[in-house]
This record gives sequence, structure tokens and C-alpha cells, in this order.
Amino acid sequence: LSTEGLHERDRREFEGCRARGVPLALSMAGGYGHDVNATVQVHLNTLRLAATTAAGWPATHPAVSIR
Repeated sequence: LSTEGLHERDRREFEGCRARGVPLALSMAGGYGHDVNATVQVHLNTLRLAATTAAGWPATHPAVSIR
């Protein structure tokens, strides 16, 4: 997948889970290329999108905060 394709995959997964109230946990592993900088950028893109998506989720527990 391209960087754009990975972003769209993540967006669909995060939004689908949010819409259904399914909790998510992320664990970053593996690589997407030979360039470590590209791999780090892909992981950062995923984490940023997760944080943006999570900001729109209702709190499931009052002690839980991502901010």
C-alpha cells in the first residue's frame, strides 16, 4: 500500500470502530520499507489519526483520558 493507502485503511478502520463503539488499542510493529524514516512517518501518521479519531469518541470510563 502507498502512504495514502495506509492512511485511508487506518481512517476506515478507526471510523468503523468509533461508529460501532468498539474500543481500539494500537501496537506499532514492523516496517513498511527499507528507509527507517519512512517507517517512522507511517507509524506517526497512524498515531496522529488515532488521536484525532479518539477525540470524537465518548469517554468509556471517567478515569480514561488520551489528552
